[in-house]
Amino acid sequence: MKRLVVLGLCAGLATVGGCAAPERTADAPPQNISLNPEPAVEQTGDPPPVEPVVPEPTVDTPGPQPEPALAMDEPANDPTDKTSGGGDPPGPALPPLHPAWSAGSTYNSLYLADAEPATLQGEVESVGTFVPADGAEPGLLLGLQTEGGVVAVHVAPLRYLRGAGVRFDLGEALTLEGRWTEIAGVRVLLAQAVTRGEVRLELRDAATGAPVWSQPADDDEPEGGPPPPVE
Repeated sequence: MKRLVVLGLCAGLATVGGCAAPERTADAPPQNISLNPEPAVEQTGDPPPVEPVVPEPTVDTPGPQPEPALAMDEPANDPTDKTSGGGDPPGPALPPLHPAWSAGSTYNSLYLADAEPATLQGEVESVGTFVPADGAEPGLLLGLQTEGGVVAVHVAPLRYLRGAGVRFDLGEALTLEGRWTEIAGVRVLLAQAVTRGEVRLELRDAATGAPVWSQPADDDEPEGGPPPPVE
């Protein structure tokens, strides 16, 4: 009696997987498990609008441009070449010196070419100016320290000396040649030439006493042109 109950219980449990597993028949195919994901669900309706990508404008920056080549027959613009159009344009011509500086003026008549010539050696004590007449351009006045004292020397118009690049410094040794005269009660040497070292600068004609700054111009030199510089 008890045996029948146990058997019946096992038979009932077999139906739900207890006691014994169900037998697998040979003809039953194996179950396949797909590893592929489910296909995406297609969206219906219009797709969202896509904004177009507008490229930013680019600005072409020109690089350094090569200089134009100089033609074989085109002259170069040389600032030092006055014949090729280079350099600064010539400035306005200077007006002539005041008539008091001319050869026949009252001032220049004080230079007596036939008088005894004088030669002085000394050092520059002072540098100043003088005027040969009212309204005239100034001239260079040197105070020359000699063995006998300081002597006043009239050299030449300042404009003439500046054009020649001539200047005198205090304390430098000079040799001056000229003629003595008296102006306003003061004994003055009117210079005919000045020598610095081995360089000699002629200021007046040795025979006539005519000043070089008022002599007629040569073809290659403007009137009143500067003399060679004194170095």
